[in-house]
Amino acid sequence: MEILDIVINWAIPCLLGAIVAFCSSKFTVGRKRLKYFSVGLQCLLRADILDQYKHWITLGYCPINERQFLEKEYNAYHGLGKNGVMTSAFHHIMELPTEPPNQSKEG
Repeated sequence: MEILDIVINWAIPCLLGAIVAFCSSKFTVGRKRLKYFSVGLQCLLRADILDQYKHWITLGYCPINERQFLEKEYNAYHGLGKNGVMTSAFHHIMELPTEPPNQSKEG
C-alpha cells in the first residue's frame, strides 16, 4: 500500500511533468527551426525574384510562361510576409510586353 501511495503521489506526477517538459521543448525547437526555414526561404525567393527582374527588364519583355512561374514565386514570397521592393519589381515585370521587341528587319 505504501509503495502504491508513493507511485500515485510522486512517480506519476514526476513522469507526467517530464513528458510535458520534453514535448514543450521539442515544440519550441520545432517553431524556431520553422522560423529559420521561413527566413531562409524568403532569402532564396527574394534573390531569384531580383535575378528574374534584372533578366526580363534587360530583355524588355517577359513571356507568359515565365510570368506564370514568377507569379507563383512572388505569391510564395508574399505569403511569407515580405513585400516592399519585391512587390515593385514583380509589378514592373508584369507590365512588360509578352513578346520580344521588334528587331529591325534590315540585314
